[in-house]
Amino acid sequence: MRYLPLRISVCVFTLSALLASGCKKSAPPQPAAQPQAAPSAAAAQTALQQQELAFVQNFYDWYEKSNVNYVGAIEQKPEWFDGPLLAAFRNDAAIQAKAVGEIDGLDYDPFGFGQDSSNISGFKAISVAGDRVTVEAMDIKNQPAPDNTLSLQVRCTPNACVIVNIVFPDSGKPGEQNYVPAYDMLSELALLHPAKPAKASKAQH
Repeated sequence: MRYLPLRISVCVFTLSALLASGCKKSAPPQPAAQPQAAPSAAAAQTALQQQELAFVQNFYDWYEKSNVNYVGAIEQKPEWFDGPLLAAFRNDAAIQAKAVGEIDGLDYDPFGFGQDSSNISGFKAISVAGDRVTVEAMDIKNQPAPDNTLSLQVRCTPNACVIVNIVFPDSGKPGEQNYVPAYDMLSELALLHPAKPAKASKAQH
């Protein structure tokens, strides 16, 4: 009768490892790392809207507690405003500081609906366009009417947000005496303080 030969594992020893015994088993193969799925466009958009909403609410919380006007806001929190809007506000403030008698510039609170700081307490992200989110702000406690809203265009990076522009809806009905068409703050400030034409240089003789 034939017997199958026993298969014996053989360990090869080097001279420097004569005292070692047994055979080392090779490590089992590791499963390949699975690539992480990128967040969907809808999820990224939702996260962006939440960031902008939190920024706008924080701005109004600070604005109400600080009891300042827009000049105080741009002086104390200039990092919260985009460059063109900050420059337009600063220009209006400088011109008004030099005015004698009548107000030469904004005569109302650009962050509210009247001449004093408003009690805005309702916020809603209504649209996304490129890197901007438009956040609607409402005074739902005192002035719940649809035309008593304003919209802030906000742009955020992972580390900070800025107010790019402020948009006001039309107020009243077209044709009525007190009707005010929709407008935005950058355009309003440009109308109040049109840029002066550059002086022509004198011709050299």
